[in-house]
Amino acid sequence: METIISFIVVFAVLVLFHELGHFIVAKLVGIKVHEFSIGFGPRIGHRRIGETVYSLRGVPLGGYVRLAGLDRSEDDNEVYTDPRSYYSKPTWAKLATFVAGPFMNIVLAVLLYFTIFSVVGVPAVSVMGVLPESPADLAGLQENDIVVSVNGRRVEMALELFEIINANPGKELQLVVSREGAEVQVTAVPEAVPGTGEGRLGIEIGEAKVKRGLLQTLSASVAYTMEIFRMITVFLWRVLTGRAAAEFTGPVGIFRAIRQTAEATPTFSAFVMGIMVLAAYLSTNLALFNLLPIPVLDGGWLVLIIVEAIRGKPVSVEHEAIYRFVGFLMIMALFVLVTLKDVF
Repeated sequence: METIISFIVVFAVLVLFHELGHFIVAKLVGIKVHEFSIGFGPRIGHRRIGETVYSLRGVPLGGYVRLAGLDRSEDDNEVYTDPRSYYSKPTWAKLATFVAGPFMNIVLAVLLYFTIFSVVGVPAVSVMGVLPESPADLAGLQENDIVVSVNGRRVEMALELFEIINANPGKELQLVVSREGAEVQVTAVPEAVPGTGEGRLGIEIGEAKVKRGLLQTLSASVAYTMEIFRMITVFLWRVLTGRAAAEFTGPVGIFRAIRQTAEATPTFSAFVMGIMVLAAYLSTNLALFNLLPIPVLDGGWLVLIIVEAIRGKPVSVEHEAIYRFVGFLMIMALFVLVTLKDVF
C-alpha cells in the first residue's frame, strides 16, 4: 500500500507542476482555460471556479490544460477572432505557454534537491582512495580531498569527474580540491588504459555530503539539476546515434523503483528522502521528454508554432489533425514498448 500511494503521489505532483506551468502562463498571456485536469479517463471529481473547471481523473499518469481555441474546426471563425483564444495570441505567447510546462518540472526538481540538500548536505565529489604510484598519487591527490573543479569547470557529480578523466588520457588536468578547509590546486595527467585508451588517474571516486549556507545550497540545487539534465541529454543523443543501448523505463519500472526504495530504506524518513530523489530525477526526465519534437508533446507544439510563424498562418486543420494523430501513435507505441520491456 505504501508503494501504491507513493507511486500515485509522485505522478500527481509531477503532473501538477507541469500543467500548472501551462496554466499560469496561459492565464498571464490572456488565454482562456476551459479545464485544468490531473489524470486521464473518467472524472473522480471536479469543481468550477470562475471560467475554469478543475478536474481529478481516474488514471494518474498525465494531465492536461484545455486552452480555448486549441481544438479548432474548419468553420470555427471564433478561434481566430476571440481575443482570449489560443490562435489569436502572438507567437511569443504561444511559445511561452508550451515551454512553461517543462520549465516547471525543472523548478520542481530544483525545489526537491534543495530540500534534500538542506537536510543531508550538498553532495560533493570526494576522493575515497588513491592507488600508490598512480598519476593521482604522483600529483599529490589525497584521500578525502573534495574535488571542486577541473580546468576551471565546477564538478557537481562523481560521474561527471569520471567522464572528464576518461576523455583526457595524457592531458594535463588542473584540479582544485578542498582539503581541510583550504583549496589546493593539483596538476594531474591521466594515463591511458591499455586496450581502451581511456584516461585513468588511479583514484576511487565517491560522494561526500557537505553542509552549506542557504544561497550555496540553492545554487548547488540548480547546478545539480542542470547537470542531471545535461547527462540525460547526452545519453539520449548517444542512443539516437547508436552509441548506447536504449535503456528506458515506464510506469511499471517506476513502480518497481519505488518498491525497491521502500524495501531498501529502514526508516520512513529515509524512504521519503529516497522518493524525493527519485521524483527529482523523474521530473528532470519529464522536462526533457516533453521538449522532444514529437507531435502532442510540448516540443511538438513548439515545432508547430515555429512552422506557423514562418508560414505567417496556421497549418490547415486537416494537416494538424494528421500531425497530432501521428504523435499520438508514436507515444502509444513507445508506452507499449517500455511497458513490455519493464514487464518481461
